[in-house]
Amino acid sequence: MPAKRWFFGWLPLWVASYLVVQGALLTPEEIPAWFIHLNDKVVHGIEYALLFLAAVNAFYRAVWTWIHAHVARNGLIYCAVLGAVTECLQFLVPGRGVAFTDWLADVSGACLGMLVWKIVQRIRPAGESFKTGVVA
Repeated sequence: MPAKRWFFGWLPLWVASYLVVQGALLTPEEIPAWFIHLNDKVVHGIEYALLFLAAVNAFYRAVWTWIHAHVARNGLIYCAVLGAVTECLQFLVPGRGVAFTDWLADVSGACLGMLVWKIVQRIRPAGESFKTGVVA
């Protein structure tokens, strides 16, 4: 069970976190040309909505009660802190800068992810396990 918990819970969170940080550290020359035409704030929102869902998935599978008990709150905190860290790291990347509005888009995306998560919880049949998808 621990390997399954790690593979389906924590690995997706760490991969998603790595991709978010890696994308934030790209110089303007390294960003693909097709990506430049997308709205920056929408991209931030989508990536952090997905990051929130990965965080909730991992935190729900956590064995530590203090993480498992408040998955939505902890997911929002994780996304907000990671967003702040990536914005601060962009200060060190040539051609990039820190933007408070980007961080707001990150947190808004995490809130959107929380809304999606809450909707999915409401439409899921009663008794269905979030971890396994099996009806008890």
